[in-house]
Amino acid sequence: MRAAIVDKEGIFSLPEEVFTYPNLPWDIRKMWGQHGVNAYEEYRPILNRPEDPTVWACSGAGSRQVLADDGESWPESQDSDNFFFRIVPCSTFLESRCFVAKSEIPNSGHGLFLARHKFPIESGAHICLYAERSTTEEEMNKNSSSRSYAIFVHRKKRWFDAEVETANNLGRFANQPWVLEAFKHIRTLSSAERPPLTEEDWAKTESRIDEQCNARFDTTGEQLVLRTKRRLEPSKRPTEILVNYGGLRSYWIPLLRQRRDDEVLPESLREIVAWLFESPECNWSTEQRTKWTFM
Repeated sequence: MRAAIVDKEGIFSLPEEVFTYPNLPWDIRKMWGQHGVNAYEEYRPILNRPEDPTVWACSGAGSRQVLADDGESWPESQDSDNFFFRIVPCSTFLESRCFVAKSEIPNSGHGLFLARHKFPIESGAHICLYAERSTTEEEMNKNSSSRSYAIFVHRKKRWFDAEVETANNLGRFANQPWVLEAFKHIRTLSSAERPPLTEEDWAKTESRIDEQCNARFDTTGEQLVLRTKRRLEPSKRPTEILVNYGGLRSYWIPLLRQRRDDEVLPESLREIVAWLFESPECNWSTEQRTKWTFM
């Protein structure tokens, strides 16, 4: 337990008062730092602890331990005063390693970062929460949500709105990479001097964005969470979490068209989208402008 507290990794018992709502993992760490690990000295000694860590793991879903070298199983807790423990990876451990800082993407404000880590993080690992519950488009309109942090999960047709900042949705600060560069590229391809823009041009541009993302969205019950998209190698510096919020045509163009006067969104992005839909120098046809708006 002491090692788990020091390394901030593993599952261990804490005093009941630590779990008073709304304490969070980082609050718990602060409490231990303020009061000191030795502030709570009562503990039950671990007797006859196996030297081989492999015997700490449970066999199947039951509570009985795996067989020891002598062929006998370790006793269950209700049969003996002795007990054993096992240290297991915490599925939400990375949540307490996330923090908000200035994004490495120019003019993007804050970003979501994962603290430096000396161990690899496998693909599909839980990073942090984005939204605590799903909602509806009608409810968002009723609450006058700006949709700055709204995600529409097409597969299950559910809206998630994380506009209201709480300590439980740090995922809202994750940015999408290469958006401005992608729109600049599309503008170049849309020049009247060039051949008409094709679906293949869109697909290649979208692919370049997706390649730079190291996280993805996933639903867990009523929650929307961020998970690693690929294996993250050990890093001696913080890693910015980058996620794809949606396609240029399905997400960004409608957002920028609906909020063309919103100064929260980068002016350069709003200017490019306005040029694509209004400038006679753009090679888009009226049909393409209607098709590629999704409004």
